[in-house]
Amino acid sequence: MATTFGSCFYFFVFDNAGDGLVDAGGWDLNDSQGRSILRDNGAFIGQSPSLAPLSPIYFAHEFCLPLGPSPIQAAECNVFSNYLNNKVYTTAVGGATNYQFEFSDPNAGFYRRISLPRNWVKFGEMQTFPLQPGEVYFCRVRADQAPFGNYSTDRYGTGCEMGIDPSLVPGCTGLVDDIGAPAHSCGVIKVFGGSQKIWAQPVLGATQYRFRFQNGLIDPDGPSLPGVPALGTRIITVSSYALVLSWTNFTLVNGSTYDVTIEALVAGQWSGYCGPVCQVEIDNTPGQSLRGMEASTSSDLQVWPNPVRDGQVNVLIGGLTDDTQRITLDVFDIYGKRVMAFDKENSGSVFNTILDMDGIAAGVYMVSVTVNDRVYQQRVSVL
Repeated sequence: MATTFGSCFYFFVFDNAGDGLVDAGGWDLNDSQGRSILRDNGAFIGQSPSLAPLSPIYFAHEFCLPLGPSPIQAAECNVFSNYLNNKVYTTAVGGATNYQFEFSDPNAGFYRRISLPRNWVKFGEMQTFPLQPGEVYFCRVRADQAPFGNYSTDRYGTGCEMGIDPSLVPGCTGLVDDIGAPAHSCGVIKVFGGSQKIWAQPVLGATQYRFRFQNGLIDPDGPSLPGVPALGTRIITVSSYALVLSWTNFTLVNGSTYDVTIEALVAGQWSGYCGPVCQVEIDNTPGQSLRGMEASTSSDLQVWPNPVRDGQVNVLIGGLTDDTQRITLDVFDIYGKRVMAFDKENSGSVFNTILDMDGIAAGVYMVSVTVNDRVYQQRVSVL
């Protein structure tokens, strides 16, 4: 179905069966030369665009005639192995002062636009609302040719699909998913409002981490702007890959389960939420804090010398109150991989041992000591 407003046209794609265009189908609007004006896969339910579009003002698929003079260059089309520093070029237009690039996911009713004083854009330039690795986007461009200088009389040229390869994006990470690791955070039950933590897989060179919590609630009116989190979404940005589950505004709700994804900031660029999704349940019932293995402050665990130069490391914990303790000691590298481990029984108020780290590669490691139901952690540097 299509409607007309002057030289601009708005259309919808409907499916009575409510299962979209199955069997790897899709739809494509072409010009007389077979070039794509707009296209997408057939992954929708009853209507494309969605009745709850990700970009609220995307109420219908739109194109205007005549088409603009700035088509996407052919070499950019159907390339899904891009990384953040790759450029997307459009055809230069004489006299044009700016170009507006539009990346859209039409069936979902999403677009991301960026205006630049040149005929190319880097994927990594869109840092405010970054494109997501692994997604397929349709890209088209319009050139600002005046007279108004605001694109109001300019038309998009033909475009094509492209995407970012998640494996080529530095910083793809997620919650630690290793049931044997003290930092295990995937599928866990945690108390909110205290000192309990969840851990991301550390990313080499990352200076910040964004933890995104989503609990399935949907805002029927959608976000106010493209990329703005919807109702039921909470994003916390920290400088560490460990997040304390305690803050004051838009707190996590007791009894709720959240899908958690993480992105990392590496060399000034956010990776996008390209890693795995893990669930974290919040349970603040009395006694729940005893069920989690909560890390003590680093001052409870003494590790010396630090940094380590000759391979010998002293480990000491004092003030233990249990008559006997089951001790598990693990050493993890920055990627969460266990490089050392042992178990032993201990009695008395002090645990003291010497680690032989001779032969371990230089770098930063996490020494983690579990005493019954409590975890003590300390970073060490090996030179």
